[in-house]
Amino acid sequence: MVKIGQQIFKLNNRFAGLYSWSEFGWLIVYPERAVIFHSLNSNTIVCRLDYQKRIEKCLLSLSEQELLRKNGIIITRESQDQDLIKRVRKKISQPKPLVTLFLIVTDECNLCCKYCYEDLKRYGLHQNMSLEIMKRSVDKFLAICDEDAKIFFYGGEPLLFENRIRKIIKYIRENLGNWQVDIQITTNATIYRSDLVDFLKKYKIGIGISLDGPEKVNNKIRLSKNSSLNVYQRAVRLLKDSQDAGLDYSLLCTITEDNSDQIVDICKFFLTCLNVRKINFNLKLKQPYQSHKDQKRFWHRTAENIANAYFVMLGSEVMEGRTLRYITGLTEGTYSISECDAGYGAQIVVNPAGLIGPCQGFLYDTQFFIKTDDWENISQHLLWKKFTNTTPINISQCRDCPFLGTCGGGCHYNRIKFDSPNPNFCQYTRSLLYSIISHIKN
Repeated sequence: MVKIGQQIFKLNNRFAGLYSWSEFGWLIVYPERAVIFHSLNSNTIVCRLDYQKRIEKCLLSLSEQELLRKNGIIITRESQDQDLIKRVRKKISQPKPLVTLFLIVTDECNLCCKYCYEDLKRYGLHQNMSLEIMKRSVDKFLAICDEDAKIFFYGGEPLLFENRIRKIIKYIRENLGNWQVDIQITTNATIYRSDLVDFLKKYKIGIGISLDGPEKVNNKIRLSKNSSLNVYQRAVRLLKDSQDAGLDYSLLCTITEDNSDQIVDICKFFLTCLNVRKINFNLKLKQPYQSHKDQKRFWHRTAENIANAYFVMLGSEVMEGRTLRYITGLTEGTYSISECDAGYGAQIVVNPAGLIGPCQGFLYDTQFFIKTDDWENISQHLLWKKFTNTTPINISQCRDCPFLGTCGGGCHYNRIKFDSPNPNFCQYTRSLLYSIISHIKN
């Protein structure tokens, strides 16, 4: 496994006293080269493998030292690191415009997937969102949201209530005349009306289709309550119809113990057999009341597989959304407050009863859903601030992480404690970014 102290070294620990190292300076060692990395702003310097020995002997040239200063690895004043932290925290504290609205249309589903984080079979409340709640939520959101806003119809399986969704889509596009907001339905793609694709095309609606691999793999994980339903075949039919119609579609693949070791082959299958051009990986989440398990070896292996799959897809000019977010953070040198809009305070989730919260992961936790009409200032509400304030720069354990500025802290729902990281996710991020950075060239 990729470990701190084996392949990754903190400069002010490993080479203390030799230079004025930033607390965010790291040395990442590969078999044939090394990388100097700034953990907060992601500045990256690729160097020869002997760099480590030359640091130990204080043999860095003046130009090499100047390059390290320019990238914040060597600091010129004691307050430099603290000034950077203050700038990051100022960015975190600024009010965020609303970007994302999740409408949890229902907590019912016609499938019973093995890994479902909602575990609806055991904990579902059989609640369905009324047309009135949908309309009221859309009106509030569109009145104050950012210009890049997006609305998701989510579940459960939202297409169990396809007629209601169609009415709200027509309301947005026709009654309100709003064709700018992005709208997507996230579905298992097994239950829908025959003219769904025509409807989605007419009203410019995107669709996210869940599929976890070829038929044998998918149907082992994604189980139907109806034994006569072939989940894979039904979902692929909608996928192909969406492709033929030119819809904005995305294939959503959840990574679990059942398909992790096959990720590369699964991606090749998606690319060549299904001609998929847009793929997003979802990492499995814990189920309600499930205790934490140490699975660092599994997540290390998963990270390596995902990194390999990403570069396979890149060869076909296909970008995988989750991994791309990390790469964007690395290349742009921006601090990632969170890995999702909930952590930015830019998201509202409406549950079937009409209560709102920051994150759909906490659907069954009443502490995370409230009743309020003040949507305009929601990012400053204590509940939303709870998410933004527990970003990695504010978590003591995260300060000694080589990828502090890139990981976003992982899913809040999946953490052991709300204000501390999940060690499994830490291992995943460390192993994934170690693999990705190995491909960076000067």
